[in-house]
Amino acid sequence: MALFAQLDLTEANRPDRQIAVCSTATIGRDTDNDIVLESTTVSRCHALLLRDADELLLLDLESTNGTLVNGMPAQPDRLVRLADGDSIRFGQVVACYRTLNPALVYGDI
Repeated sequence: MALFAQLDLTEANRPDRQIAVCSTATIGRDTDNDIVLESTTVSRCHALLLRDADELLLLDLESTNGTLVNGMPAQPDRLVRLADGDSIRFGQVVACYRTLNPALVYGDI
């Protein structure tokens, strides 16, 4: 079964938004990233999301202000497995990781 996932992002001075995560994605302040976060507390190339079968993994890219998963620092040399409901902090930007039931996304399959 394919993984349907999203990040619910809360970023100061911006409306809350939901970003679908379908595959590998880069996260950072630079406009070349797949997910662009405008906060100055976010590094230009902050983190990477990697797809592994039906899991999503996060890797901090040696960001200046770090990445926290459920309040714990993500080490730059270690992949972190994300689970539904995990809270992720990129600098001062907060994201909630959600996995979605495919039946709710596409109706009965």
